[in-house]
Amino acid sequence: MDKKLIIIGAVIVVGVIGLIIYKSQSRQCDAASGQCAIDQNSSVAETNSSNNSEPTKADKILEQAKAKTAVIIDVREPFEYRAGHIEGAVLHPLGDLNEDLIAKYRDYDQIYVYCRSGNRASSAKQLFEENGFSKVTNIGGLTTDWVKLGGKIVK
Repeated sequence: MDKKLIIIGAVIVVGVIGLIIYKSQSRQCDAASGQCAIDQNSSVAETNSSNNSEPTKADKILEQAKAKTAVIIDVREPFEYRAGHIEGAVLHPLGDLNEDLIAKYRDYDQIYVYCRSGNRASSAKQLFEENGFSKVTNIGGLTTDWVKLGGKIVK
């Protein structure tokens, strides 16, 4: 009987310690899915915080888009876009990108593409480059890379 109580007590102590460690770590949460990921590099997130007087990389990209010198293209599916996207982004699912659609963006100095993880954006970047575009940047994943650049997600 005493052995059982000791084992139960040890399990409870380990659980409490684990909970304390988990709660003390910095986390990033995706408002759309409600899922949270532990921020393994909190110094990156802190340097891109909105409290900093310097504009973030995300701010600079958004300024270019507002000035119409750049376009931000979301290559995810419509349901993903509705769950959250970059402000001012244009939705063109990867499967819809073709020469005619790509040609509409010739007047922009810079093209930015993104998706959920960066994989579809990589394919989109390649399509733009195959069609003669040289200034195409894969932002990467929305909830990972965009957030690390200091960007916000809007619905």
